[in-house]
Amino acid sequence: MAFHEEEVLGKAYDARLMRRLLAYLRPHKWYVIGALLALIGDAVTQLAPPYLVKIAIDRYIAQGDLAGVNNIAIVYVAVLIASFLLEYAQTYMMQMIGQRIMFDMRMQIYTHLQRLDLSFYDRNPVGRLMTRVTTDVDVINDLFNSGVVAAFG
Repeated sequence: MAFHEEEVLGKAYDARLMRRLLAYLRPHKWYVIGALLALIGDAVTQLAPPYLVKIAIDRYIAQGDLAGVNNIAIVYVAVLIASFLLEYAQTYMMQMIGQRIMFDMRMQIYTHLQRLDLSFYDRNPVGRLMTRVTTDVDVINDLFNSGVVAAFG
């Protein structure tokens, strides 16, 4: 196998590796908690509109009470706005977490690369190292941005 070919190591899921990656979340625990609370709040507000429609039909439309329909419509719009704001907050916080983790990882990797002997760079092409550093960190960023949220969602 040539030096430029990628090696496939390990298995599809490695619990030890996941623990190491989740350790990067620890300094940003308040953002994670906020994102989870926003996710839960958004899930609750997603359930409210069908229930409000049920109430509108059963209590007000069947009775011909337009004032009640107007009140339900106002609550419905408020729930939609709350849902949008919670989803926005959750997305914002997860993107912030992802960017901060990506920064932390890149700083740690670059610090490590600067401490390596020069003979390491004789054996490994620098372009390949930089590509791996940038691309792999971006993939891990995507994992934190979408994978963690999907797992908890």
